[in-house]
Amino acid sequence: MEPFQPYASVAVALAAGLLIGLEREQSGSVSGNDAAFLGGVRTFPLFALLGALSVLLAPAVPWLPLLSFTAVAVLAGIAWADDVKKERDRGLHTEVAALVTWLIGGLAAADVVIADFGKRAVVAAGLAVVVTFLLSSKPRLQSLGSKVSRDD
Repeated sequence: MEPFQPYASVAVALAAGLLIGLEREQSGSVSGNDAAFLGGVRTFPLFALLGALSVLLAPAVPWLPLLSFTAVAVLAGIAWADDVKKERDRGLHTEVAALVTWLIGGLAAADVVIADFGKRAVVAAGLAVVVTFLLSSKPRLQSLGSKVSRDD
């Protein structure tokens, strides 16, 4: 690993989390309509940062990635259970996005997965864009689903 790579990995993770968090912050399912709020523009970068730092520290603390991912999963589960308890009509998209954000942050720092930092940064950034697109495209995707018949 090059000397600058840990810093660049953290920067890529934070940028990915910020992009996803901005979408969640602006989403109608997060702001307004009395929905539970798992996170937004501040929390999602922290999820990504947690993933990146966990992977960077894994050589010294091997159990840290599993523990931190489990912690994010528990937080997402609590948010989902609160929605169910209060009979809110929501899906799991924000909770899953939190887990994927942690994984993208971890990937940004995982030189054992993709050794070349440039390729790793492109993959992590690309995944963040795909996640953001999927989250923000709900109305268009639902509209498409209603236009396609079973015969199609």
